[in-house]
Amino acid sequence: MEKILLYGFENYEKKDDLYSILKENNINLVEAGKDELCQNIGYILGLDGFEKNENEEEKDFNSKTNFMMFCDFTEKRLYEIIGDLKEKDIYIPHKAVLTETNKNWTLFYMINHIEEEHRLVMKYQNLCKCIKKAQEIKNPKLNVYIEEAEKLRVDKNLTEEKLDEMLEKFMKLF
Repeated sequence: MEKILLYGFENYEKKDDLYSILKENNINLVEAGKDELCQNIGYILGLDGFEKNENEEEKDFNSKTNFMMFCDFTEKRLYEIIGDLKEKDIYIPHKAVLTETNKNWTLFYMINHIEEEHRLVMKYQNLCKCIKKAQEIKNPKLNVYIEEAEKLRVDKNLTEEKLDEMLEKFMKLF
């Protein structure tokens, strides 16, 4: 049964459009609030084998993130729904698909993980833009920076710190 878990949509400006799409597509909606932050994703989604977690450490979480998780979607169906969202100009950057691993995570951990991943992806995209801009300038003095940045793009141990350092170098050049 297809389900979508939502967190942080209380004041979302396109909430009615979002809910309409979910209803039109017969998708079960599970809304989570601050009280569910310390619960496992599996428990929130009502999956077998999960019990309520009495730990309430994450109650002071103040993220403004809108988070959406897809559960039991085929790849084709997932892309259909994402396409429907795009048609209505609904952009939700913090999305995930339920996996065997993340169903055991707390909602708090999942949201933090997705926020960090999104931040890194955005920095990586900025790095790619900087490389392109430097290549377009065609200044031989920039080749050292371009080569260094190109190495980072394929670095399997790429860290946020390395990205930040390289982006800072480019910002000083432009």
